Amino acid sequence: MKIDRPLFVARDFSGKCKIFPERNVMLLPFQQRWVTDGSRLKLAVKARQIGFSWCTAYRVVRQKVRARARLDAWIASRDEVQAQLFLQDAKRFADILNAAVADLSQTVIDDDGHTAYTLRFANGLRCTEIARRLNKSDGAIRMLLARALNILRDIYTSSK
Repeated sequence: MKIDRPLFVARDFSGKCKIFPERNVMLLPFQQRWVTDGSRLKLAVKARQIGFSWCTAYRVVRQKVRARARLDAWIASRDEVQAQLFLQDAKRFADILNAAVADLSQTVIDDDGHTAYTLRFANGLRCTEIARRLNKSDGAIRMLLARALNILRDIYTSSK
């Protein structure tokens, strides 16, 4: 089955995408809504390989380069590879937005000498990825994240 690609999609694009956006955009509609939603608490049901971490990296960079930004970002991924990919995406978005950042580095995050990957912005704010530095297995990280989501779900439903 031949899929018609819009003119803005390169002919040598090797992806297996079956659905293309109607116009040349950086984010798909659901990604755009996630990025621009300014809610303090957001929950999402997501699937794998839909660009969720990618658009979240963009959102983090957008937040951290604002003049009024005051707080660091702490990110928890399921493993070290995902952590590095997230921060590499964030660095690319910082480059796109012409935001000055230092290269990715490792930072000591506690008195025991545990380190985490960090992207430091020119304004002094940081985006730090901590998942694997908690010395937990992938299953334990998933369990911690699931417990946190359950707590947030309980808070959300009790506030209705």
